[in-house]
Parts: sequence; C-alpha cells; structure tokens
Amino acid sequence: MNVRFFLRLDKVKKNGEVPIYVNVNGKAIQKYIGESCLEKDFLPIEKHSNGKYVKGDPNLNDRLAYIESEVLEKARELRRQGIIFSPVDLENILRPPIIVNTPETTIADLLARWKARNKNNTSANGYRRFDQFLNHLEVYHTGLTANEIDEKFIEEYVEYLIENIPTIQSNNTIGRHIKFFKMILKEAGLNSDWIKDNYTYDSDKPFLHYDELMTFYKFNYSTDELREKADAGSFMGFTGLRHSDATKVSKSDLLQDKEGAYLQLRQVKTKKPVRMYLNKYALEIINKYEGKDKLQLVPVTSNSDMNVDLKVCAKSCGLEREVNKILYRGNQRLSIVEPLHKTIGCHTFRHTFATISLNNGMPSEVLAELMGITLNTVSVYAKLLNKTKADFVNKVWG
Repeated sequence: MNVRFFLRLDKVKKNGEVPIYVNVNGKAIQKYIGESCLEKDFLPIEKHSNGKYVKGDPNLNDRLAYIESEVLEKARELRRQGIIFSPVDLENILRPPIIVNTPETTIADLLARWKARNKNNTSANGYRRFDQFLNHLEVYHTGLTANEIDEKFIEEYVEYLIENIPTIQSNNTIGRHIKFFKMILKEAGLNSDWIKDNYTYDSDKPFLHYDELMTFYKFNYSTDELREKADAGSFMGFTGLRHSDATKVSKSDLLQDKEGAYLQLRQVKTKKPVRMYLNKYALEIINKYEGKDKLQLVPVTSNSDMNVDLKVCAKSCGLEREVNKILYRGNQRLSIVEPLHKTIGCHTFRHTFATISLNNGMPSEVLAELMGITLNTVSVYAKLLNKTKADFVNKVWG
C-alpha cells in the first residue's frame, strides 16, 4: 500500500495557497485532504528510523502522518477480511470527526466550527456575510442554540429584519439568511428539510443597449480617472468578462491565431478555460493602455471602487433611461423606477455583452462558449428584446 501527498498546482487558490491531495496505490485513489499551503512551504517529508517526520511544517506533517497511518491501518484491517481498500474508505478517513452537539451549543459556536472547517473553500466576501448574519442574530437573540430554531422563530426573525434593518431591502437578502439557518442546522446534525425559502427570487438585471454602450465608451470625461474607469467598464462590455477575470487577465493571456486576437484564460469563479475572441473596440482599449502596466491589460481596480465610479461615468454621459426595479419586502411588492445610471455596476457590462450579442444574431451556443457558461445560463445573462422577437416573427411570416 503506497500513500503519497502532492500539491495540485492547477488549482491555486486566490490567497496563493495550493490544495494538498493524497494518492493511494498510485493514481488508483486520489482525494483532496482538506488542507492547503503555499508551494514554497510544502517541503518533502522524511521519516527517520524512529518513525518521526523531520521535515516540513510540523502541524501539517502531523496531519499527513495521521492520514497515512489511518489509511495503512484500514487497509490492513480490510485485507484480513479479504476486502480491497476503496475511495469510500479514504473519504471516511478524511471526513472530520463527528462532534456531539448539546442543547447548549450556540449558533455562534456552530458557525465558528463550520468556518474553521471550510476556511480553504470560503471567500472573504463569504466570511463577511456570515459575520453579518451572526451580528443580526445576536442582536435579536443572544446565545441562540440550534434547538431553539423552529418555523415560528424564523418567521418572527424575518419580520424583525424587514422592520428594523434598513440595509435589508430585498427578499434575496432574507433568503440568504434562511440558507444560513439551513446550514447551521446541518452543522448541528439536525434536520433542515422543513425550512422553506419563499423569499429568494430572480429579477431582470440591468443592461446597456448598443447605442448606450457606445455613448458610455466614447464620451469625453472630465478626469483621467473617470476615463480609465469608463474604458475598464467598456472593456467588460465588449468582452463579457466578469470583474474578477478582467482584473486578473494579463498580457500573457493575449494571443493570436489565424482567426484573430483572443484572450485565453481560466475563469476565476468557475476555473473553466475560455477563449474569448476580441472585437475591434476591445482591441482598441488594449492598445490604448499598452505599456502603461507590466501585467494588466486594462486599468481594472477593485469591484467596490469600480461600481461607484461607473455610476458617476454613466451619469456624466447622460444614461437616464428609466429602469423598473422590482423589490420584495416580506409579502410586499415594491416597484421602483430609477435612472439607468443608478443601477450600473461591473456585472452590468457582462449582461450588456450577452444581450447585445444575442439580439444581433449570435447563436446561444457561441455566446455560451465565449462567456464560459452553460446554454441554460444564457437566458440569465442575455435578455431577448421585444424588437428582436417581432423582427424574427416578421422575417419568418412576412
């Protein structure tokens, strides 16, 4: 029985750490062990005749030594029974030990335990949302335990959020809190199937029409900073890139073949490889900033900064088209009319690319490939306009 640990260098995390995998019997059985580290910190582990590991990080090597000993012991036990060690046996060894919960185990304790176990699989934004959830919950009911959560409690808590927390304006946010309750109950080993999310809903996302995008791109802005933000937003509108990908895309990702210039990248969110062929406007922006940064193709800054400045740019160039925004607060349906510039953010431009492309005849299959999404997701990003529907009816039926 051979046990070997290695780094998956093709799955580097945002913080630079690399997940550690284990191989059992060559590549016959392979599994992520739930730990990660920086590549430079992953030193070979050596075992002296006394059985002690003497290289690498002591805490990490303790974990590796434990896994190895458990695998070998389990394999010997199964061999005596005439059974072959399987992937399920490895999963059982890697699974965190079950902790018995008592009625006194608080939601804060459960959430802290969940966060510690999932530290390598949760983004900073995810941690921030967990903390917000816990803060609201502690104000409403300090020291709440999982056994106290029932249908009546959730109903009353939702009512409290709607009436007392100004930042919670939509049912999508409330739905997120309900999902946290389900997660907490599962962590406590309790049934959560009875919790129903009747709040989360899908709504139409704002987008720019072609003429609005060109106005946004070509407008003469008052400062160089706004000019750069407008170019960055326009670049996302001309390519359909997510903000996370537009931030990371570098000069080494810009390639050329006989069909034209394209970006070859692996999406940050999905890890899916994408080849995005570039139109003349995207290339125009890339050429404009050539030589201004050693790595970045275009000056994309943080998501929060971009969202603020993109609204300023949109207002400056006169994007005043009225947008009907639907919100729900409990059972109350709110219809809010806002000017387009107030609704614009980084993700608006991904929807813009999809909608303009679809309504100008790009097949859904091509759009899905370019954006790195499934065919089913195309309808989430691209809105088929009424004019397009009418044009096709008239074209087919005269």
